Amino acid sequence: VFVDGFLVADFAEGKLGNGIVASNLAESLETLGPLMDSDELHGQPLAALNVAFARHGAQIEVKPGATSNPPIHLLFASDSTQPQACQPQIAINVGANARAEINIHFIGGSSSSSWVNVVTRAVLDSGAQLTINRTQDYGPAQTHTELTDARLSADATLNVTMIDAGGALVRNDLYVQLAEPGASCELAGLLLCAENQHVDNHINVDHLAAHTASQQRFRSIVGAQGRGVFRGKVSVHKGTHGISADQSSDNLLLADSAEINTKPELEIYADDVKCSHGATIGELDDSQLFYLRSRGMPEPAARGLLTLAFAKALFAQSPWPRVDERIVEKFGLALPEDVGWSPST
Repeated sequence: VFVDGFLVADFAEGKLGNGIVASNLAESLETLGPLMDSDELHGQPLAALNVAFARHGAQIEVKPGATSNPPIHLLFASDSTQPQACQPQIAINVGANARAEINIHFIGGSSSSSWVNVVTRAVLDSGAQLTINRTQDYGPAQTHTELTDARLSADATLNVTMIDAGGALVRNDLYVQLAEPGASCELAGLLLCAENQHVDNHINVDHLAAHTASQQRFRSIVGAQGRGVFRGKVSVHKGTHGISADQSSDNLLLADSAEINTKPELEIYADDVKCSHGATIGELDDSQLFYLRSRGMPEPAARGLLTLAFAKALFAQSPWPRVDERIVEKFGLALPEDVGWSPST
């Protein structure tokens, strides 16, 4: 547990499994200096600012062959009523043939106006498997910027799920390097953006080796006076072959004043590839609304049900139990049970 950027040791609970080591990154920063070099910052000035001023963070090491069971939870809470900047770092190392699941939560109070600037570095050795479930639900006045850099060795697998529900200004940069044959990643994200919110997702996947695979699936729900941005880029480098890459960006606008900018990109310098990308932007489907209303469902409930269905299509099982509740609350939706409707009504 980190509060306003500082580790609160008294709040730490639970035991880690065999072969799992978690520590305060402050100790490594003092003895070893910055854990990331300039190449891993990808020219991002805010990430460089984090490296220069980071004092606390989490360091997680999963030894070769180990498994994190239960999952590891990291909670970053912002509670200060005074404007401040926090610069936490997260360092993750997953050894050969090890498996790890890490849940990262960023939360903040309604009166907090802080800026949280996060840098995460993940290194996966051969055959490693890492799942990161990250949620952000700040108050309406907070700013969040985040850079995540992941490097995968041979046959390593990375699964990342990102959900953004809060904050006034949010930008997420995710860089994945598939550095050796057999490496693969699956990246998914849900962006919830309402009045006076601006949320950016910038995704970059580099296929640096042959027989690597990537999948990107991102969805956005944008309400009145909200603005969302998705830029997803896949780069297939020279000399590679047997590449598979798929990318999709689906976006739902709930009001005329809602705005989404989406830009899927493919940059291919090889021949033996199977790559695809696509983007959709639209409102709720009139024919689906008509069908539900013809069954007697009130229009507000029909709109709420279809909006939730759009979000749920992204996940077989949501990594955030509160996501349905948060969507209903954020966009002022009604559901059938809220208006007393049932199939037998």
